[in-house]
Amino acid sequence: MRVLHIISEAPPIKSGFARSVECLSRELSKLGCEVDVISAKDIRHWKFGEIKLCYDFGKIYTLNLSYYDVVNIHGHTPTFSDNFLFSVKARARGKPLVYTFHCLVNFYLSPISKLYNKVMNHLIGLADRIVVTTPSYLNFVRFSDKVRLIPWGVDYDFFHNRREKTDGYNVLFVGQMRPYKGLGILLKAIKGLDLNLHVIGDGPDRYRYQALAKRLSLNNVAFLWEHRRLKAKRVLQSMRRVNHTERQRERGFRFSDA
Repeated sequence: MRVLHIISEAPPIKSGFARSVECLSRELSKLGCEVDVISAKDIRHWKFGEIKLCYDFGKIYTLNLSYYDVVNIHGHTPTFSDNFLFSVKARARGKPLVYTFHCLVNFYLSPISKLYNKVMNHLIGLADRIVVTTPSYLNFVRFSDKVRLIPWGVDYDFFHNRREKTDGYNVLFVGQMRPYKGLGILLKAIKGLDLNLHVIGDGPDRYRYQALAKRLSLNNVAFLWEHRRLKAKRVLQSMRRVNHTERQRERGFRFSDA
């Protein structure tokens, strides 16, 4: 089977999108599938900070899709996933089209983001199947007959190791530093608590969160933005709790025993 993934970010970029398509491609290849990936780096676009605006409509709407058995579009990414959704549906009638709903758009202009998310909640109905990864998105998305809930897995071989004994109570935050991740709430919550918080990741709001930690006089926080996967693995081995703080994707904090 020939599978085409269309996603805004792919390796070597370090992001949730890139990591997910890397894992999907690897595991599908193990099953004997031939996998290709098209990302924003293959499409001309303008970049404004964290925002990418694709304008290479000629390439988007002339892409050769006849070679593939299944096309999987990942979103939401304005001007990228939406245009490819229209393109594939219009030019590859009868070809199975999957839309993997990773996250809502969360630009700093909240009204525009809300409007875009509302419109996309209708447009993704063009796909034959819609994949969501959390129960909250399952309830959010229309077209219940097309939606399938497939949670993300864990790379067991990579992370399965004996825990290292450490003193005290350690909490780990992992993720890009964006407003909807909830790191600001976490920093305020740990003030005065007898624990150590390790923050692994980077993002557009990194300096703002560092400034917040300084303003709160927190001496129990370590920012480890220059990490690679091995550093994350090493820190995870000493954790008591792992914190997934995505307020939109999970609608609240979620703690997991480590």
